[in-house]
Amino acid sequence: MKVLGFVIALALASPVVGQALAVPVPAKSFQPMGSVRLAKLVVNLNRGDRIGSFGSGLCLLPEELTWRSGKQELRDEEFESVFRDEMKREGFTVPGDPGRLFEDQNGNSVDMLVGAAINRIDMKACFPTFLVPFSGDDLSRGSASVDVEWQIYSPLERKVVATLKVTGSAQWSKSRSGGAYLLVQQAFADAVQQLARSAEFRQSFSAATADGSVARTPPPNLVPLQIRTLPPATVKLDDVVTSTVLVFAGGGHGSGFLVSPEGYVLTNHHVVGSASYVKVRWSDGSEVLGEVVRTDAARDVALIKTDARGRRPLPLRGTPVTVGEEIYAVGAPADQQFQGTVTRGIVSAKRVYEGFNFIQSDVGVTHGNSGGPIVDAKGQVVGLTDIGFEGAPMLNLFIPIDEALSFLGLQIAPASLPAPASIRPKR
Repeated sequence: MKVLGFVIALALASPVVGQALAVPVPAKSFQPMGSVRLAKLVVNLNRGDRIGSFGSGLCLLPEELTWRSGKQELRDEEFESVFRDEMKREGFTVPGDPGRLFEDQNGNSVDMLVGAAINRIDMKACFPTFLVPFSGDDLSRGSASVDVEWQIYSPLERKVVATLKVTGSAQWSKSRSGGAYLLVQQAFADAVQQLARSAEFRQSFSAATADGSVARTPPPNLVPLQIRTLPPATVKLDDVVTSTVLVFAGGGHGSGFLVSPEGYVLTNHHVVGSASYVKVRWSDGSEVLGEVVRTDAARDVALIKTDARGRRPLPLRGTPVTVGEEIYAVGAPADQQFQGTVTRGIVSAKRVYEGFNFIQSDVGVTHGNSGGPIVDAKGQVVGLTDIGFEGAPMLNLFIPIDEALSFLGLQIAPASLPAPASIRPKR
């Protein structure tokens, strides 16, 4: 009997950990919450493990089935199709096959990636062989169950956000075409349904509220770090340039800006990468060493501690921008020799993109501007440069300054310093 061929298609994701149990809930109690893809499948069985029994004819003397291949990863289009069909049936968007693991065919990130491991197979199949010559098909009846561990990975947070265990099952009381292969597929489909309907899985998706803000918030376990900043005041663009720096890390460069007289500099996480120390160059060409003290990869922000050498931090604006408002970006576009470049634009929109709030603007920025400040007409920081789009120079996204602070756990205290001439209030 060659019924063991069906197990070759059961390769699910690398084995996952965790003890959380999936709690099924009615699908109608939720609205569709985003896109999901089955990224990887493995069978987490040892060679010789029992996977069920089969019989033929009247099936009075079934024979034992054992797993022959050991632990392995395998791609199977039919099982991927089962996952896609069941998720769509439950209201989720499932992109097509990816060119890269965590992106769809158009290069857009999916909301959640799913890996799975089948840890147990138990199939009891009966093949009425005396009917096969007349039917010309692989008829069978019986039952199957599979234990599946699901691992849910968030590309935005760049980590596994949940692991769930379910048992999927299927039973045929009458002989049906498709054989044991289809029987196990249906047990897997049941496991997918349980995942899709579980509260924990659905709560992994961040749903936007009616006003366009998002539920995604800073990590709850952040230890607050207090920094001193200057109160809002009018600052000349020359002074904004003086407090904007060039950051060197990992063979590349980005920008950043001074936010505290103690030498704290804000920039992007993707500028510093995994570096613990970076080189910081001021507008006058002097260079100092900076230590990366905090980062948040998902929000793409980082905090550097360096020697401010008496320079004044930029004031941070406490009120949100408005659409149509004039703003300026400062940074080092394209090449480090262009450090201190100032460009001007307007706020085009306040946008939610990939689960986070952004300021959208047509102000000109490119590679090297990353992490640099955007300021209003008074020279007050309203955000920092983050994302540009190839082929769309008028479409750029900036992280609001309040979110940059909150995702780094920064608490603001006033700096009791004499104001420099450029920001000294008029009498």
